[in-house]
Amino acid sequence: MLISEHSAVGAMAASALTFAWNRRRPDRSLSVMWLAAFGAIAARVPDWDINLVAGLGLSGSNWAHRSVYTHSILGIVLFGILVTSSLVVGGILTKRWGKVNTMPTHIVSIILIVAFTTHLLFDMLEAYPIRVLYPFSSHESSGWIPSSVYRNQMFALFTWIVGFGTAIVLSLADRRYALREGQSEPSSLHTPTPPDTETRVKD
Repeated sequence: MLISEHSAVGAMAASALTFAWNRRRPDRSLSVMWLAAFGAIAARVPDWDINLVAGLGLSGSNWAHRSVYTHSILGIVLFGILVTSSLVVGGILTKRWGKVNTMPTHIVSIILIVAFTTHLLFDMLEAYPIRVLYPFSSHESSGWIPSSVYRNQMFALFTWIVGFGTAIVLSLADRRYALREGQSEPSSLHTPTPPDTETRVKD
């Protein structure tokens, strides 16, 4: 399933960070809605190890669900490299096509990496082993929430309401703030500030 409680938490984290960035740098604002959507996907990526292992026929403890390649510090680094490289290449291609790219790539990378990391932090709450410190340590840690509760549909519904609800509220609040400050509503991942607003910000 593409959407899960991890997606909700990732969307909430991504929307909160994007909202904070937009307040700090209104001249380089990002779309809270789009980043929440990509954050939801990023937070779901670690569990794709199930499909990867099944598709490639891999075996061994390192390739089991919650593998060290997706549910650990190593997984965070690998995902960070993949996302950052993709954004950099995308920026280069955009310029080559003659378009101006002012999207803060490093900020988008950080937001998506944090969204990815929320999956690991959330999994650490369940009473199920996870080697999150790999490759620095192979120690297996587990949380305090029983699997019967962690995997319960009511628990998932609660996280959806809180996570996606927060993302929606922050997206609406960001639009209202942008309109009040005379900025255009973000309709894509990144919306450059109009010249008059940019001048006002610099002043």
